[in-house]
Amino acid sequence: TDDEHLFLVLDKNLQGLPWESIPVLRGRSVSRIPSVDFLHDRVLFAEWKRKTFPADNLFSSRGAFVDPRKGYYILNPSGDLDKTEARFKGWAVDMEKVGWHGISGYAPSEQQFLNALQSQDLVVYFGHGGGEQYIRSHKIRNLSVCAATMLWGCSSGALREMGDFDRVGTPFNYMLAGSPCLVANLWDVTDKDI
Repeated sequence: TDDEHLFLVLDKNLQGLPWESIPVLRGRSVSRIPSVDFLHDRVLFAEWKRKTFPADNLFSSRGAFVDPRKGYYILNPSGDLDKTEARFKGWAVDMEKVGWHGISGYAPSEQQFLNALQSQDLVVYFGHGGGEQYIRSHKIRNLSVCAATMLWGCSSGALREMGDFDRVGTPFNYMLAGSPCLVANLWDVTDKDI
């Protein structure tokens, strides 16, 4: 059907491979998750949220809902991604016309980043990595509510190898904070690629 989705549960040895790029999966809706238990927990949480807050528009009848007018962008926070900033500056101005807020060309404070994740429906980050230099991982993990997030930096979605232990990284912090969706890069990209 049109709404089919494939969830990949990959162990530490398979996570580094670009499964989403193999021909049979190209163009399909695919997500990586840490375990089937995690998926089950997210489904139960969504059902609980719908029943507990029926008048709340956070969730539609089919899942998480992102209000396109409640967004925040962080564009070129380090000030050295000139091509990325030039490419998305017009977009940012247009988004402000429909209610978005954001910053461009300078670093956010940790509190600004946290406030955006807690108060907005969608946060879009165009900078180096996953923004780890601006917000500590434990601050993200401990959020009571977290926006859907798009991290467009190099390897922002990659998990670091830990030898015999499971991989760790930024995506897990957002999952633990309850973000309904995280879109991130698994590999390095250049300023002109984004």
